[in-house]
Amino acid sequence: MANFISLPFSSIPVWHRIKFQNEELYGKKTLNVVNAHPQRLNSRQQVIQASHFDVALIQANTQDSNTHEYLKGMRLGRVRVIFSLPENTLDKIFPANVTPPPAHLAYVEWFSKFTRSPEPYLGLFKVRRDVLNNGSRNASAVPLEMIRHSVHLFPKWGG
Repeated sequence: MANFISLPFSSIPVWHRIKFQNEELYGKKTLNVVNAHPQRLNSRQQVIQASHFDVALIQANTQDSNTHEYLKGMRLGRVRVIFSLPENTLDKIFPANVTPPPAHLAYVEWFSKFTRSPEPYLGLFKVRRDVLNNGSRNASAVPLEMIRHSVHLFPKWGG
């Protein structure tokens, strides 16, 4: 992990919602939305809008043979921000012989890989926040094209 990185820009374009059609889900077109809204405060520092960061099913690069067919290579990530890098700075960040990044990216905080099989009574897979050895969240910037659809997590109460 880098302690200091100097970037050639001081701000980036940010979006709080992505909408996309998912044609593969259930065999028909469905509209899907992923939100990434930070909390908003008024001038008196009172919360006027609570934060809302959706969890999404993301096509990761690794193929995990321990999961069901539909989930192979998939991970869950909480989308914290949707952004793009300023186009006029890409040549300063990436060498000329490297393909520039996709136009739009999402910063996600990862969850653990899916358990080998779903819980017997609920049919749901267990995941938990993926943390590094130092206690910080495992996170990445991923192309928006890797996001398949939003998901809802259910807490397991009592252990």
